[in-house]
Amino acid sequence: MSMYEVYSNLRSCIEDVEKGGSLDAHIALYALSHHDEVPELSIEELARACNTSPATISRFCRRVNGSSFRSFKEQVDDFNAWLQRETTETRAHKQIDIPWYFDIVETSLLETKRLLTEDRLERAVDWLLDAQNVYIYGSSFSNLVARSLCEKLSRVNRLCFSFGSVKGQETSLCLLQPDDLTVFVSFSGKTSHIFNLYVEAKRRGCRVIWISSNMAFDNNGARELLLPVSAESLSEYSTALVEGMSLQSAVNALYISCANRLRAQR
Repeated sequence: MSMYEVYSNLRSCIEDVEKGGSLDAHIALYALSHHDEVPELSIEELARACNTSPATISRFCRRVNGSSFRSFKEQVDDFNAWLQRETTETRAHKQIDIPWYFDIVETSLLETKRLLTEDRLERAVDWLLDAQNVYIYGSSFSNLVARSLCEKLSRVNRLCFSFGSVKGQETSLCLLQPDDLTVFVSFSGKTSHIFNLYVEAKRRGCRVIWISSNMAFDNNGARELLLPVSAESLSEYSTALVEGMSLQSAVNALYISCANRLRAQR
C-alpha cells in the first residue's frame, strides 16, 4: 500500500462521514491533523487522544485501511517523508523558473497532441458508446483526472462510476461485467493497486482503456486500448505539475470526440 492510499482512506472517512460514521471520521481527522505524531504513538496513546479504546483503533485500521495498527503507522510515516521531500530543496531538486515550467507544459501538450491520433480516439468512443457501464480508476492526482472524466461522460448520457478511495475502487470490482468498460488513468501505469485492479478487470472480461504515458500497454490485444500521453514530467517535484495537464488534455480530447460523434448522429 502506498502513502497515498492511507491518505486517501483517511480523507474518505471525513468526506463520506454519512457512510462511515462520526467515530471513524473523528479518528481519521485526528490522524490527519497530527500525522507527524502518529508514527510515534502507541495504540493506547492514539486511543486516549481520540477518546476511544485500543480495540476500536485496531478495528478502525482494519476496516478503513485494511491493515494492522503497526502497518498503519508505517504508511503514515511514509506519507510524512513524502511531504518532507516535496518542500525540501536539494542539489538534485531545486526551485524552477515559472516561464520554464510553462515551456515544459507546452512541450507536453504538443507531444500528447501528436500521440492521440484520431484512430485511437474514435476507437475509444466506439467502446464508450458500446459499454453497458463505464468504471474509471486512478490513484492520487490521476484519480482527480479520472473523476473529471466520469463527470464529463455523464453529461453525454454515459453511465459512469469513479471512486474517491482505494477501498471503494477495490469493492467496485464485484460489480464488473464483461460488457462493461474499465478506464485506467495512470501516468506511469506502474501504481501497484491500479495494476491489480486492471488485472482483475481483465479476468472479468471487461474491455480496458489506459490513459497513460506507459507505452507497454500499447498493442495488448483486441480488448485493450492505450490513449497515450507525453512522458514529460518535472523531476524536481513529486506533485504532478506537468503530468496532470497531459492526462487532463487526453480526457478532454476523449470527451470532445464522444460529444462530436453524438452530435453528428442527431
